Formats: sequence, structure tokens, C-alpha cells
Amino acid sequence: MLVSVNHPGAFPIVHPDLEYFGITQYTEDYDFAGVSVDLTFFHRPMSAMAESFAGSGFRIVGIHEPPADPHTAEDVLPPCLQPGEKFMGFLFFDLQAL
Repeated sequence: MLVSVNHPGAFPIVHPDLEYFGITQYTEDYDFAGVSVDLTFFHRPMSAMAESFAGSGFRIVGIHEPPADPHTAEDVLPPCLQPGEKFMGFLFFDLQAL
């Protein structure tokens, strides 16, 4: 199974006032084509994710930190990031059932 999650290492950078090791629900406002949308996320530290996977009968066979697609328009990338560069955005976990 492949699971994609927000990178937990970005959380303390964006939200230095919140606890990294806690499980935290938070909402951020985004603009999509002129429409304001509230998106709700759930931060979990890496250890909590690994424990959840193991407790559900999976083992982690790979962890990937993908770069931005080389064809991504620069105006949708985080500041100072070039297409194809890695950044703390997402983690992909490759999981295998035990």
C-alpha cells in the first residue's frame, strides 16, 4: 500500500508555536482560482505514523521525499524552490502487509 502524508518535519517550521510530538488538527486558508477554502490537516510525528502502521499489520518498506515535478509552474511552488528540487512537502510510505 502507498500512503501520502504531509511531511511532519515541515510542521514545526510553519507552526513553531505548536507541539511537534503531539497529534494536532489544524486548519489553513487557501485560495483556489479566487475561491477561499479552509483545509483541515492532522499533524502526526513520524513515530506516531510508524506505530500506527505497525499496529495495523504493516511494515514500512520505503519512505520517499519526492521533489517538485520538473514541469510544475513556478508560481505554484513555495518561494525560492525551483521545479525538480526537493522540499519538505509530502512523504510517501511504501507499506507491506505482514
